[in-house]
Amino acid sequence: MDNFIDLFDLLVNIGTLIVAWLALSTWKKQLKGTDEYQLLKKLLIATYEVEEKIKFVRNPMVTMKKEDIETSSKLDVEMNIYNERYNALIKEYLILKPLVLEANFYWDKNDVKALFTPLEGIIGELNGAIWHHFWSKGAYDPYNKPMIDAAQKIANDKIIYDTSSKTAPDEFTKKVSLTIAEIETFINENMKKKFR
Repeated sequence: MDNFIDLFDLLVNIGTLIVAWLALSTWKKQLKGTDEYQLLKKLLIATYEVEEKIKFVRNPMVTMKKEDIETSSKLDVEMNIYNERYNALIKEYLILKPLVLEANFYWDKNDVKALFTPLEGIIGELNGAIWHHFWSKGAYDPYNKPMIDAAQKIANDKIIYDTSSKTAPDEFTKKVSLTIAEIETFINENMKKKFR
């Protein structure tokens, strides 16, 4: 009888361990799913913030205060405005970047890279266009001689200034929108896979 009780206790203990292991496995999957969901949500929000800051940088309206112009040149004031706008964009991008790196733990690194590299390229292209914009106005020349290449100025203006309307987005806006749409699709598909 003692052997039967010992065997019964052993089976109960093994059964308890199996149930505990299954519960732990389920809990780990739920936690991982929650982590992935939170990351997807943070990625989407940070991507939208970057998109908004790109729009902010490209806003053609530049308001200069009279007192700023009195103490500095109009060109310096304009450069400071664009510098502040671009720094706000970089601040948002620096929130997004670690989330992109974290995404590499959950999803294929090449897929993640293919999604976010174009966004980095857009930010770099915008930075280059702003730099060239001020360079062409003579901002980096000690004699402030404008260095104007008409074709390059037109190309830069198309990047720097958002000339979109609600029904007709400009080419740079289309590029940004397409990149954001691809990121949205990736996030939505992964949310659907995990949380059906």
